[in-house]
Amino acid sequence: MIKINMGCGWRKFGEDWIHIDGGDYDHLDYKDIFNLPYEDNTVDLIYASHVIEYFDTQEVKIVLKEWKRVLKKDGILRIVPTSNENTLNAIVIMLEFIADNNEMFEKKETEEQLEEESEDDFEWI
Repeated sequence: MIKINMGCGWRKFGEDWIHIDGGDYDHLDYKDIFNLPYEDNTVDLIYASHVIEYFDTQEVKIVLKEWKRVLKKDGILRIVPTSNENTLNAIVIMLEFIADNNEMFEKKETEEQLEEESEDDFEWI
């Protein structure tokens, strides 16, 4: 399983995580958040906490497209925003991106599928 802590800063989640950040930390596996060293549809999980708000409008679109490229079709993208004006702008851009790329964000058909998904959602934490 490939799990990425995107924009991790000083936080190290463990050896089973890939840590990517533009900073200068000893635990980083990679520094380029825009050009990931993975083939299409190979990453299981991207966790991006308090990072999306650092990008301008164009950069948000570029980074989301790259994250979508590497995520498996059933992969998980978890974005945790901070509360400020830049974040609100990033959320609007993300919603536009989702609307334009809705095949990645398919709705579940039944209540049973929703229950199964919710049980699995937090196994990685």
